Amino acid sequence: ISDIEIKRGGISYSADTIKAIKRKTGAEIFWVVGSDILPEFKKWKKADQLLSLATFLIVPRDPHALPKTIPDGFEIISSPKLVKTDFSSTLIRDRIKKRESIQGLVPGKVEMYIKKHQLYV
Repeated sequence: ISDIEIKRGGISYSADTIKAIKRKTGAEIFWVVGSDILPEFKKWKKADQLLSLATFLIVPRDPHALPKTIPDGFEIISSPKLVKTDFSSTLIRDRIKKRESIQGLVPGKVEMYIKKHQLYV
């Protein structure tokens, strides 16, 4: 968990955040994304730069099948024990905007924080 984007203020682009985390920690960055992201990834701001800053780990997300060929900079996370789901941060934000429950989709403390700070409303 990092407050880099909050402290920086304004619009945050992922590439800038990753660079700041790397400067601060020196860590190698791994970013977990659902398989639904792959067709849209090239539309992300500074997508090519992102691929040079982090390794993207793809988790299968129903109903989005994994592609036959994986683009450079991406790796598949696979395990027979992996539970596939269609949950996403977008789903959670949309449910909050519609004033629908997110119970069971996020930990209780996260739900309380979101409500307290009126996030995504």
